[in-house]
Order: sequence, then C-alpha cells, then structure tokens
Amino acid sequence: MGFRMELLIKLAALSLCVSAVTALLKKSDEALSLLLLLAAVLVGCALLLPALSELFDFCERALSLTDLPLTLFVPVVKVTAIALVARFSCALCADAGQSALSSLLAAAGTLCALVCALPLMEALLEMVEGFL
Repeated sequence: MGFRMELLIKLAALSLCVSAVTALLKKSDEALSLLLLLAAVLVGCALLLPALSELFDFCERALSLTDLPLTLFVPVVKVTAIALVARFSCALCADAGQSALSSLLAAAGTLCALVCALPLMEALLEMVEGFL
C-alpha cells in the first residue's frame, strides 16, 4: 500500500511541476512545451513499470491457481494497454491543439480494443452454444 501511495505522490508532483513549467513555456515556445509534456509522460510511464510488473505477477498466479486458459487473460491485458496508449495519445494531441487527431485516436483505440476483445466474445459465444 505504501508503494502505491508513494508512486501516486511522485506522479502528482511530477504532473503539477510539469504543468506549471509548460504553462509558462507555452507562451514563448509551444514546441518545447509539448516536448517537455511528452518527456513527463514517458517518465511517468517508466515510474509505473514496477506496478505493472506486480499486476502481471498477480495474473500469472491467478492463471496457475485457476487453470483458466491464457487466451482469456491476454485480451484483457491488450485492451488495457490499448486504452492507456489511446488515452495518453489523445490527451497529448488535444494539448497540441489537434482535436481532430485526438478524436481519430479515440476512435482507433476503441476499434482496436474491440478487435482485441474478439477472442473473449468468441469464448462467450462458445459457452452459450454449449448451454443450448
């Protein structure tokens, strides 16, 4: 619990500091402001890697204890990754003033997530067919 709270505090501090600096930079150098924002997002993602590792360890343990097929967990992980990438990308495009690109990325993220979730939907259909 302490690790997660410490991580959140670090990310909040990083976000607030970068937000303040980019607000000041935006007036004089918008490109540099956007690059700083992108760098902060990358640093934030790097800070989240240990938590992601913890999540993967849990999934691995759940798989070993339940004997559920890996094909049920992989789409969930992929959809989560797609959602995160799409959300960050949309926000960066919106910050750069590119709302059309942001909307395109949101639609693409939704479509990609649905396609990645197809194996889960197919497994559900097979289960329903088995009951009929």
